[in-house]
Amino acid sequence: MTMEEFNLYQEQIFDSFSKRIIKHIGIDIHNEDEALAEVETSISCLPFKEAAKLSTEDTYQLEDSSVMRFEVYGFPVEVKDPLLGQALLSLPPKRRDVILLFYFADRNEPQIGQLLHIATMTVNTRRKKALSALREILEGLQYGA
Repeated sequence: MTMEEFNLYQEQIFDSFSKRIIKHIGIDIHNEDEALAEVETSISCLPFKEAAKLSTEDTYQLEDSSVMRFEVYGFPVEVKDPLLGQALLSLPPKRRDVILLFYFADRNEPQIGQLLHIATMTVNTRRKKALSALREILEGLQYGA
């Protein structure tokens, strides 16, 4: 057997092996699909009442008087908790802006610093002081002090 014949033989064996593998993978996929078809039902095949049980509907309140809306440097912020909204209103505006941007507008300290034209450390300090003040205000409201 020459080297050329040997290489041709190896290619034919590999070709045959590859085709057999592909065929058996296709058979496995087909068998798996058939097994799933026996235990699963397509939603489109269900009666309307059964399909309706599987769905949900979102409901929205268009006007909620307890929602407080803030506008912070072009970012609209809605606070749905009335106690938190009142507590935020009692903060000084600079600290309130930092809290709203950080926690409600998902901005980090460097981004807030750039937006407000202040140092990142200043943003950090304002945020910590605002959180401390908010904690005191909310605890006072909660315990009626």
